[in-house]
Amino acid sequence: MSLSLIAQTEYKRRIRSKWFLLTTLLAPVLLVAMFVVPIFFFTILDDADTAQIALVDETGRLADAVTEGLGERYEVTTTDAEVPRDSLRADLLRGGRDAYVVLPADLLDGDADAVLYNQGGGGITQQGDLRRAIRDAAEGERLRAAGLSEDVMADLDRGVGFTVRSVSEEGESADMTGASFMVGYAMGSFMFFVVYFYGLMVLRGVIEEKANRIVEVMASSVRPFDLVVGKVLGIGAVGLTQLVAWAALILGGLFALGSLLPLFM
Repeated sequence: MSLSLIAQTEYKRRIRSKWFLLTTLLAPVLLVAMFVVPIFFFTILDDADTAQIALVDETGRLADAVTEGLGERYEVTTTDAEVPRDSLRADLLRGGRDAYVVLPADLLDGDADAVLYNQGGGGITQQGDLRRAIRDAAEGERLRAAGLSEDVMADLDRGVGFTVRSVSEEGESADMTGASFMVGYAMGSFMFFVVYFYGLMVLRGVIEEKANRIVEVMASSVRPFDLVVGKVLGIGAVGLTQLVAWAALILGGLFALGSLLPLFM
């Protein structure tokens, strides 16, 4: 039994298996889903109903800025600081509000924290929006208390641009360090997956044949070296076939969905 015959046998046996067909067809779908599902989820979240938030501003200076910072996704009702907390809690439990936020009187002094009360809903998006709006409002109020004018505060928010240029003998060009890192990282991860996954297939194939005592029969007619190399070449050809099929499916899907991609970008 020659090395090429072992490789051909290994290739044909695996490429006709249900495992090969399922992984070849489902892997691109799962890969696309990893990117599309989160985007779709956040799109649905952005289009969700307006969240009802009650705001208790004990500082008396932050309610308007926080409301403006939260934007149209939140309907903020400013509540008198004298309203009993039990009343707000009961309203929350009845479903009258999605959450209520208390801004303590010592918040601007850094001696107390803003507190968000909810029933476990809203998720990290709502918490992040509230945290950002309260932080920006508090920072703005502290700057005003320090005597900074609105023009100076606008200058502080303007930010500073930062551009990197790559210099060579041919001239200057845009620096591609970030893109190169991402491509290298992606290709390194891909190569690790390929080596690990298909190397594991070789190991599993040898273990299966040893468990079934087939290897004892084959060892009588073929050298161990030819057996191992043939299995590596056969499974390697299976891997290349699968990678080519994945590339074709992904490219075909991108061309077919080309008109829909701008909606997700």
